[in-house]
Amino acid sequence: MEGRFKSNKSFLGYDSMKKDLMEIICCPTCKGDLALTVEKEEENEIITGSLSCGKCNVDYTISEGIPNLLPKNSN
Repeated sequence: MEGRFKSNKSFLGYDSMKKDLMEIICCPTCKGDLALTVEKEEENEIITGSLSCGKCNVDYTISEGIPNLLPKNSN
């Protein structure tokens, strides 16, 4: 194989966060709806931004096109 490798980063089979994913993702803690805030977008791909759960009052960051949906600790 030659020196070109495809990035192994993906989210639900997509290379990056797309707006149409909002139809299927939910808060990992309460399973409620998430609100999308876009800081940077390129060709229908969310590069940076956040997903917010109003019920849990928690924000999940989107960085380099990948949403961090790890549940927050309730300390």
